[in-house]
Amino acid sequence: MSYRRSSSVSICRAALIRANACRFADRYCLQDSILGEGSFGRVHRCVDKFGNISRAVKRLRLPPEGSLQQELVNEIDALIALDHPVIVRLIEYFVEGSELLLVMELLQGPSLGDKMRELGVFPESFAVRCLRHMLKALFCCHCHGIAHNDVSQENFRFETCRPEASLRMVDFGLSEMSSQDPTNLLPHMGPERALYVQKRDIWSVGTIFYEMLTGCRLFLDEQDGASQFEEVTNVSYVPSRLQALDASKEAKALLSSMLELSTERRIAAQEALHHPLLIRSYASSSFEAEGEIGQYQSGGASSSRSRRSGRILADCVPALRAFTAATNLKRLALLVAAHLLSDGEVDKMRWTFRYLAQDGWKVEERRFREALTEKGEELPQDFSELFENADCSGSGALDFVEFMAAAISTLPEIYCGESSLKAIFHFFDTRGAGLIQGASLHALFPARTEADCTAMIRASCGKDAMSFADFCQVMTPEDWEGTVAAASWADKASPRGQEVCSTQGHGGPCGQEDLSRHGPSAAEETEGEKRQVNAGLSKTATRVTSAPSQGFAIRQEPGFHTKALRPFYEAQPISNVVLGIAQGTSGYARRAFALGCAEVVESEGGAFFFMPNPKYHWTPEAAKNAERKARFVAWWIHPALCDSLRAWTGLNGSATSFSRSITGDAEEPSSIDHGVGSPGDFGFSSMAKPPGYLHTCRDLAGEDHLRMLDALVCGSKRYLQRMFGESLPGAHVSAGFHYPVRPQYSTLHLQIRVNTGDVCPGEGRGVDLFRFLHRLNTDSVCLMRDEELLFYEATANLRAALLRACHQAGTPTQEVGPMSLVLGS
Repeated sequence: MSYRRSSSVSICRAALIRANACRFADRYCLQDSILGEGSFGRVHRCVDKFGNISRAVKRLRLPPEGSLQQELVNEIDALIALDHPVIVRLIEYFVEGSELLLVMELLQGPSLGDKMRELGVFPESFAVRCLRHMLKALFCCHCHGIAHNDVSQENFRFETCRPEASLRMVDFGLSEMSSQDPTNLLPHMGPERALYVQKRDIWSVGTIFYEMLTGCRLFLDEQDGASQFEEVTNVSYVPSRLQALDASKEAKALLSSMLELSTERRIAAQEALHHPLLIRSYASSSFEAEGEIGQYQSGGASSSRSRRSGRILADCVPALRAFTAATNLKRLALLVAAHLLSDGEVDKMRWTFRYLAQDGWKVEERRFREALTEKGEELPQDFSELFENADCSGSGALDFVEFMAAAISTLPEIYCGESSLKAIFHFFDTRGAGLIQGASLHALFPARTEADCTAMIRASCGKDAMSFADFCQVMTPEDWEGTVAAASWADKASPRGQEVCSTQGHGGPCGQEDLSRHGPSAAEETEGEKRQVNAGLSKTATRVTSAPSQGFAIRQEPGFHTKALRPFYEAQPISNVVLGIAQGTSGYARRAFALGCAEVVESEGGAFFFMPNPKYHWTPEAAKNAERKARFVAWWIHPALCDSLRAWTGLNGSATSFSRSITGDAEEPSSIDHGVGSPGDFGFSSMAKPPGYLHTCRDLAGEDHLRMLDALVCGSKRYLQRMFGESLPGAHVSAGFHYPVRPQYSTLHLQIRVNTGDVCPGEGRGVDLFRFLHRLNTDSVCLMRDEELLFYEATANLRAALLRACHQAGTPTQEVGPMSLVLGS
């Protein structure tokens, strides 16, 4: 069977990186945080208003007309051509007046320089891994005829803060050119006087590798330029330093070849990648997928890992077939998705590409065949056709975006999320008309006529213009439900995709009119969706439903929290979740107490109750697992409720006591599901919130709250240390506050994740704990002014609550696009 019809999708990666014609402020929200600063400009964090995706934007001042401006343009063209998982991706760019704005993927980890300052001396295996990533990035540059010319520790950054994170090149010579005067050489510059010599980059990487192994610079900073130049050109200086180096013979040999004075004799990037030291680092690495990325072990990969890697490779074949069978428009959309998606969502496929590309920057068919054969996989007869159809650029090999587009074609959970679909749709909707039209596609891909583009749309949806609803239908497989398994008490989507907010025996803060508009009443729920929370009580708690598969882009105007949201939260009684913890009626909280999985931290402003998160761990003891993956929540308890908390926990000290571990003196409950406030009881009590109640992190202000947060941080560290012991230093820990929250959760609470991702990825709906503390320490009342413009994504349930807050406060709202809402406009 021939699949050559997919050859009609002919596109190179450069077409995906566009000069956006709209204003930057219309597409992105620029945040205050500065990620970096250079001679040309600054790097800020920004958020895509349509897809709610966090990015980094490099704001560069355009030089006057002339050679420097042309050189800058040439560098941007080169950056567009670079496509490799160890190089930061350019998403799009804007030219506004005298400023150039480069929108790039956001890397959350530290720079290599920060890591070197933190660790001092790297273990050789870790240093070699970093070296391998740097050399791969340079090799990709050199294959495109690009000399970096500015290689330093600060131009490489880790993807995340996790120990296993990959190192990425983040700067491509866009900074100010260095002087060609040999007496002005910097420590990481080679002895060549010619500015664009590729092997000069190798010298720079060699000096960084030396510093990683020793904790010391190869050339002393305090010397003047002339003295440094004398050391660099001294034939005996580098060998004498390497002789004293405490490292393996292979490391010394590679360093010697990288720091060779002669450009002709100095090793090239590709040669260095074939050095025995680098080859050994490949062989000793386990398969970097399924949570095992970066776990390097000696002795080679086990047979079980080998079988798993073979299985992942084998999954690529049906993915190639699915990509080929898709409509032309869907194939284009998958290419855009591969370009836009954050790397955290596709770690396994990224490693697979690196495994197949080896030391290159593309995947060749020959290597793909060899890898499958090595794993014992049978190659289909049409493999060459499938491979050729995925090669949309016609280069004869698959670059990173092409490989990723094919790889995710069988993984709708990667690209069918609401935010992802909106981001892809708005990429095609260049005119902002809410439609994908032939003219807009032609503007993106001028090689195709407008008539061809219209025909492509018609072949996908039967219309000449495609709405967002049509696009979602084209992209979403018919047999994909988009659901995942959850605990018995986890939120479930209601038939109407809206919120149920009621408790029996209480009129509820939502009001009956809201129930009739926003979801079924408690009586309309099926008997299977109800659960008795206590056999001794006649009360039944109705679960609040949510629609996790739906996402609404929210723009919250300044003043909205003060005028609408805070009064809305204040009007709600204390939720059963919090009251169950404070009074000890929650079976889950009591079991966590009995098992030593809970902790109380007290301060002047109340107390915090730490325990495993019931929506992630069905039982508290599940938080202690061999994988060392856990999620926790620390609920704030108002001072008026602290006596009740102390009574059932047996902690009868004063409110100024610091922190106590709960050791389990009370009787263990027979069921974690019993009692008011147990998992699934999302109702409200009849107790009004007392004065001074903290609903969310945006209620925190002043020195008293800062001291309370300091106690929370100290208590969190002790709690995690007790739960994880010696394994904590190597874990990825994330802590933060979500904002806004549904009314049932409108009590200040801290989310903590250990080896399970970030609480606030990209700082969307929430804020990282330590960023939050830094901000309050700078200006302790900044949040009370409510001057910020916020962008975040909300579920259908949260959106319903926000709309009720608007209705009660008389605050205007505005629908600005598919699944997009402005609050307080």
